[in-house]
Amino acid sequence: SFNRVIVADRGIKQEGQQWGADHGLEIDQFDPEQVEIIKGPASLQYGSDGLGGVIVINQPYLAETNSFDGEIIGIYKSNNRLIGTSGMVRGNWNGSVYQFRVSTQDYGDYHVPADNFTYNGYILPIYNQTLINTAGKERDFSGMIGLKKDWGFSTVTVSNYNQKAGLFPGATGVPREYQLEDDGNYRDINYPRQIINHLKVISNSNILIGNNWLEMNLGFQHNVRNEEGLSHVHGYAPTPDGNLALGLDLYTLTANIRYNQVIHDYAKRIFGLQYQFQDNDYAGFEFLLPAFTANMLGLFIHEQHDLGETLSFNGGLRFDYGDRNIIEHYEPDFSTENTSDSTMRNPGINKKFYSVSGAIGLSYYPSHYLNLKLNLGSSFRMPTAAELSMNGVHHGTFRHERGNPDLSSERGWQADINFNYHRHDFLVSLSPFFNYYQDYIYHRPTVESSDLPGGGQIFQYTQNDAIYTGGELVVDYHFMKNLHMEVNMEYVWNFNLDSRLPLPFTPPFSTLAEIEYTVPAITGILKESYFQIGGRYTAPQRRVDRNENETDGYFLVFLGAGTEIAIKRQKIRCILSVQNLLNTSYMNHLSRYRWLNLPEQGRNINISIIFPFQVDKKSI
Repeated sequence: SFNRVIVADRGIKQEGQQWGADHGLEIDQFDPEQVEIIKGPASLQYGSDGLGGVIVINQPYLAETNSFDGEIIGIYKSNNRLIGTSGMVRGNWNGSVYQFRVSTQDYGDYHVPADNFTYNGYILPIYNQTLINTAGKERDFSGMIGLKKDWGFSTVTVSNYNQKAGLFPGATGVPREYQLEDDGNYRDINYPRQIINHLKVISNSNILIGNNWLEMNLGFQHNVRNEEGLSHVHGYAPTPDGNLALGLDLYTLTANIRYNQVIHDYAKRIFGLQYQFQDNDYAGFEFLLPAFTANMLGLFIHEQHDLGETLSFNGGLRFDYGDRNIIEHYEPDFSTENTSDSTMRNPGINKKFYSVSGAIGLSYYPSHYLNLKLNLGSSFRMPTAAELSMNGVHHGTFRHERGNPDLSSERGWQADINFNYHRHDFLVSLSPFFNYYQDYIYHRPTVESSDLPGGGQIFQYTQNDAIYTGGELVVDYHFMKNLHMEVNMEYVWNFNLDSRLPLPFTPPFSTLAEIEYTVPAITGILKESYFQIGGRYTAPQRRVDRNENETDGYFLVFLGAGTEIAIKRQKIRCILSVQNLLNTSYMNHLSRYRWLNLPEQGRNINISIIFPFQVDKKSI
């Protein structure tokens, strides 16, 4: 929605990343400073639908009065020979603010440490350890203008994201070995491929009203996703006209209004309203998701009170309403001699959902070094149109995905504790959580095989009562002024109370450890230099659902280095990193590629050069 993108975070950040990938959004594309994870009662303000809270993309930075700056960024990645550039300028002239950015990326076929993969029972070769036709290009633009005054600010932002990328032909349609042969051009984009264009117009306003303030965020989005391919490769007969296999056309309108009221110096209240409308249409000779409209409305109140200097309380209530109006879809049945025969891919669905949620939280500061937080609450999630009605081969996940029109709303009950101790050169943070779900909605692998060409295994949306629990531990220690170590551990455990089995797509235990050495400044030219080495251990995942494959554990090593070069008044930031240094062949349990027995990318050397520039205020 608008510039606050809300993503269900079911316990760990990686699944938020996966959600973004499955919905045409890469969370990694955003500036990390704009991303925050909100847990507990605050999630009522953003419509949390899962475990752990929500991920929020904050409003963009507004330049200071009478300032002008910008940056030029160049990026290179060795694995797929990616070349990326990005240029940004922003400024503030007497309260008139603006920011413009243009970004490009061009990349070739990427490499994996494997010589073959498996698709629908076929073992197929990978020539030169390169996935053919995985090249692509992106062209992105964003522009913002507005006012920043004593009364607050108001901005309008227009952005457009455009991507054209090949789809690995060994996992699209009916496998044919000849499509996998090296064509000698690692940057061409052939069939099958996808073209995505996402236009977004947002209005952000923050208006002061005495000691209070009103936030208004209004947005319009138009997302077009086209998958193009050769119909005979997809097994369709008779051959349809054109190369558009799947076209999804989605319009989204959003509104988020919050009134922030300062009751006392030690208390504040927020009244909020959220609304979203979606209208989706489809085209092409394949079918995945029908035409639909959807409305969602949320009303909430949230309060925070300081009970002395060491204790604060916050809590809130939220009411949600939603409806799903899905058009039934029939398509011709060419398996019979009667050309007028047809088969239903999804029924017409008209459903309405209501719920009330609530949460409370306590934060205790017994000293400057220690903070304890406790959050208790309930959550509500209505099924999406895709979960209700999807029925087709989803080439982005290499499987036949089938919705369930009988799904009801999901209700969750959560409790989490956060312990933080930070003193001088030592930090430890522990965050355990426990969640009980009624009618938890998830994607279940079945024993059924699709009757669609290249469909493979059917994955069915279903729901059961379930338990989710786990936690995260972070330890940060500075051995000395320039030597720093950080260890991050995270674990999620769940249990299906109906099947008595684990839920599918559960991330295994993982540990990330890194050591960083900061180099003292050298002769005033090289500043803020550092060297970094680290590794991630991911345990095997043997707790899997029925019909789900297990995943072996792995250990990845990475290196990093960076410095800032100062030449007169110009600064140049250089960053080098090496991912998967040992070129380890491994399967990410949350990745869709593991269903093809296809490992993740091999060794990847990343180089970034950043040229920031700034004009002195006196010259403006």
